[in-house]
Amino acid sequence: QGADINAKNKGDKTALMFASQNGHTATVALLLNQGADINAKNKGDKTALMFASQNGHTATVEFLLAKGADINAKKEGGETALILAAKNGHTATVEFLLAKGVDVNTKNYYDKTTLMFASQNGHTAAILVLLAKGADINAKKEGGETALMLAAQNGHTAAMLVLLAKGADINAKNYYKKTALMLAAENKHTKIVKLLKQVGAKE
Repeated sequence: QGADINAKNKGDKTALMFASQNGHTATVALLLNQGADINAKNKGDKTALMFASQNGHTATVEFLLAKGADINAKKEGGETALILAAKNGHTATVEFLLAKGVDVNTKNYYDKTTLMFASQNGHTAAILVLLAKGADINAKKEGGETALMLAAQNGHTAAMLVLLAKGADINAKNYYKKTALMLAAENKHTKIVKLLKQVGAKE
């Protein structure tokens, strides 16, 4: 008897997940030919496709999809391959997944959109791609925060300026009546507070 190809290590990852995470497409092909389960999930419900996407291995992502990986699978919390690519700023992977027909406004279980994940982490190039493909700029997550609020709250000036230039509502409020200006001030992002005031944010 050979080793179980779908066996998991202590961290609950299969060999296919490891190969995908590292972008080793040839190894991925070999494992799939040996019967590896392409849509197996770890404890956090992450698939091989998600591991490849979060690390920006677009060639591996393309191969996995061609072999039948579930493009819309959700991990614990509801994040998809697209969300993980955007969250980590892997613009080429984001573009590829969108070209494959993934919904640009994909959300996790807390109504947090792909654009919000990119904005929260300041990934300007990914933000521009998502907006060009029709991302809802003023969508609100559970709690009422928008992409602009998350960029301001986390001190990402460039991301915030891109969102404003593309029409983000500067005075939108979350469910606690806080605006991007207030969230930036709370988190001591003085430069962003000044900038928001300059471009018309209400006190």
